[in-house]
Amino acid sequence: MDVNELVKVLQSEIGQTRDELGPVVDTLAGAADGDPSLAEAAQRYATQVERMSTAAEFVGLAGLANACMRMKDAALALTAADADARRSTREFLIAWPNLVYEYLDAPTDFARSEALVAQLAEGPARLSTAEGVSLMQALAAPPQLPADLMQEST
Repeated sequence: MDVNELVKVLQSEIGQTRDELGPVVDTLAGAADGDPSLAEAAQRYATQVERMSTAAEFVGLAGLANACMRMKDAALALTAADADARRSTREFLIAWPNLVYEYLDAPTDFARSEALVAQLAEGPARLSTAEGVSLMQALAAPPQLPADLMQEST
């Protein structure tokens, strides 16, 4: 299986994951302060995003793996935010898997990389300009399969 096929498999998985995240986001954004379901929802969201990161790393998309881990941290940080702040992040949380899905259509397209970085910059865990530029460069880099996978595909 070549890298493009692996990216398409990852994209398919992201498509399924984004459907599963809707109810999780509703709980995360709508839970009252102190509600035990808040921590559970944050953990479920973070776990799904971490899975995206692991899969991205597997197919050689180090920039996406890094971006996903930043998103995971942002989701977990929401447990410390008040209910109003969490409600305001609903669209931010819903948009993430959609942006990742679109990015995977053309991982080296600078505009798609820029959209992911802009999303992270708007979220609860702000990026510095230097972090954003570095992440954008990593996202726009062509996939680099790990050496063991490169040997298997030849």
